[in-house]
Amino acid sequence: MVLYLLLCLYMKNLKQHIFYIYVAFTRYRRGFFYIWMRYFVAQRILKFKGVLEKPQTVDNLSMHMLFGKRDFVMALWSLASFYKHSKVIGNLYVHSDGSLDADNIKVIGKLFPSAKIIDAKNILHDHVEFFNAHPVLKKFRTEYAKFQSKKLLDPFLSSDKEYRLILDSDMLWFKNPSEIEEVVKNKKNSALMMSDGDGDFAYVTFKDGSCLSDEIAGFNSGVTLYRKEHFNLKEVEKYIGSIAYMETRFTDQACYATVLRPHLNMLPKDRYIIKGELHEGRVLRHYTSPSRAKFYILGLDRMYKDLLCAQ
Repeated sequence: MVLYLLLCLYMKNLKQHIFYIYVAFTRYRRGFFYIWMRYFVAQRILKFKGVLEKPQTVDNLSMHMLFGKRDFVMALWSLASFYKHSKVIGNLYVHSDGSLDADNIKVIGKLFPSAKIIDAKNILHDHVEFFNAHPVLKKFRTEYAKFQSKKLLDPFLSSDKEYRLILDSDMLWFKNPSEIEEVVKNKKNSALMMSDGDGDFAYVTFKDGSCLSDEIAGFNSGVTLYRKEHFNLKEVEKYIGSIAYMETRFTDQACYATVLRPHLNMLPKDRYIIKGELHEGRVLRHYTSPSRAKFYILGLDRMYKDLLCAQ
């Protein structure tokens, strides 16, 4: 019955779904619980009758999350958990990767009515003058169709706020991000990013054969906060021009860390985690692939009832 349901609902991504079910059974020994949480409990957010956002608390911040149809439900839960726990709330921008349909947009509008929807398909058209003035960025945004180009450039172009907070959709929040609140409310000249975890560095090889340094490779862009002036377009163009991005690995986090480095600080590794157990001090857990099953069986399971209470 469960497999039949999967075939009906998720035929396009069936291989991925089977992989995570396999991981849940073999690695975590909680396969049936994962199926229950992922395909039944998690779906409840789509039918929720209330609103999951909170009123804006600051006027100098925009918040950005890239949404896609494949991980749509996960992104809704991630955003709901941020609103539940964060005391710093700015203008919300939901960036469609181009795959969202009318029903997806309707759900976002119902749960997060203040959200401004930005369709990645329209970015080049909506910012013609900018891209004509920056041909390196235009070429990159046109040629590189993966999510990294959208996550890097679209938030910068879409907002007029002093601070931009870019959030990944595969995270759950458990406490107020006080470090982010302090920077934004006190208007500090700082940028913030997560740690990529001990030893799990995102190395990048450049055209000249050199490799990204350990210092820069140690950052993770699951959470990225910067002031508009920190995002130096000349440095962005320089970085993108130094990589054969159509032939080798390109990561938005390495570009962010390189460009923001003069102002960049790392969020505490013990509070903003990719690995490790959840305890009282954790602010968030980033459930990167292939640990996505943990999002449901070791994260969402402890908060979904609270999140679906009236805000």
